[in-house]
Amino acid sequence: MKRFICALAISSFVLVDASCESDPTDPSSRETLTVSPAAGFQTLQATTAEVTFTVFPGPPTPAAAFITAGPDGNLWFTEECGGSEGGCNNIGRMTTAGEISEFPLLIGGYYGPTGSGGPIVIGPDGNLWFTHYFANRIGKIDPSTGVITEFEIPQGYTFPAGITAGPDGNLWFTEFVGWRIGKITPAGAITEYPIPYHYGCQYGPTQITAGADGNLWFTVPEANIIARSTPAGVITEFPVPTPDSYPYGITAGPDGNVWFTETQKNKIGRITPTGEFTEFSLPPEGANPGVITLGPDGNLWFTVGLGRIGRITPAGVATEFSAPTPNGRPSGMTLGPDGNLWFSEYNANKIIRVNVTAYILYGFDSPIENVPAVNTAKAGSTIPVKWRLTDPAGMPISDPSSFGSLTSYIVTNGDFSGAPGEGIEATSPGNTGLQYLGNGYWRFNWKTMRSYAGGSQVMVLTLEDGTTRSAYFKFN
Repeated sequence: MKRFICALAISSFVLVDASCESDPTDPSSRETLTVSPAAGFQTLQATTAEVTFTVFPGPPTPAAAFITAGPDGNLWFTEECGGSEGGCNNIGRMTTAGEISEFPLLIGGYYGPTGSGGPIVIGPDGNLWFTHYFANRIGKIDPSTGVITEFEIPQGYTFPAGITAGPDGNLWFTEFVGWRIGKITPAGAITEYPIPYHYGCQYGPTQITAGADGNLWFTVPEANIIARSTPAGVITEFPVPTPDSYPYGITAGPDGNVWFTETQKNKIGRITPTGEFTEFSLPPEGANPGVITLGPDGNLWFTVGLGRIGRITPAGVATEFSAPTPNGRPSGMTLGPDGNLWFSEYNANKIIRVNVTAYILYGFDSPIENVPAVNTAKAGSTIPVKWRLTDPAGMPISDPSSFGSLTSYIVTNGDFSGAPGEGIEATSPGNTGLQYLGNGYWRFNWKTMRSYAGGSQVMVLTLEDGTTRSAYFKFN
């Protein structure tokens, strides 16, 4: 007997006992499944990186679940209460400045007005499409008018879970209890395709994405399977190499592969269009990665457990960050219309903007001492400012366009507690300005002014992506 965590929606988890295997009495289970051998998994150490969080309050009728970027330049999200609490039966919209509007759904679910709770995506018609999980419907909302239309799924009690825009101009969704995937046209015509049933499994497919190969890819957590469907509904299954891994979130990667989370085994998985797996372990154990999406920096970002988010590069280098709220339960995640990463905290009812830096800055190197130390220098001298720059995967940055500026600011308080005055752009003697030294190391020869004598300056290095680093100086 095996124990699985089955996600009824992003914020609702139920423990069930199941032993999943193909049902010998089910003809569909006797199909030959296409399986490629695993490429092995790699244990990775977290690296140092920089992110900045901006926290916005969630909707007045909690709580925000899944989130996506809308065609109107806003964020759109679904809401979920759970049980029969009610009061959150809306689709929400938030501007990038944090202003929220709510649009009531037309109908409650089986357990009352518990909200949609499912994913929301942009459709080919410019509307936002979502799964109304407890109402057995697929819905759409016009972002310009807020008008909602819902379409009932022909099979009853299927519990639609994931949804994505397909390569064929339709929307595709999964039926968590119905053991089907479905296709809905922008006009609302629904076609359903059964997937092979696995004996002993109570729940079927969850999240779904469109792959770079023109197919649909989805997770079947309890059966430990990643599945592929052609737009014609021909389904192939690939068992995940790690047993009982419970694959859940899934997205197309920047490398032409499909990436997914392994919730029970604390791994991120990658599968090629032909079905070859690579798995990457995450620190620490028991972190439970959830949803996954492509970030603004070309990496994959994912939610982790109750209080973290994570990033993994296409090469498999992983980093995790503490989210703003302990036990806030990061849930939905998306690349926003402003180029930033956004995610919702279900337990805390907050929506978070993540500013992701493109570079990792190390330094300053000798002879400069870093804040809070105060450097002493002779006014009029030339000071070598040295640093090292890599990308989030640790690869050296050699592009001079990564450099923004070097500026010094007068500070009137000797303890550097006051606001800096007007900035002075740094200059270099002769042609000894910005220099690349190799392996990501840079130097800028800062020619200070004689007028600095007897005063204090804050020197600020600014990179092209907005990253800054400061050092304190007193001049004699």
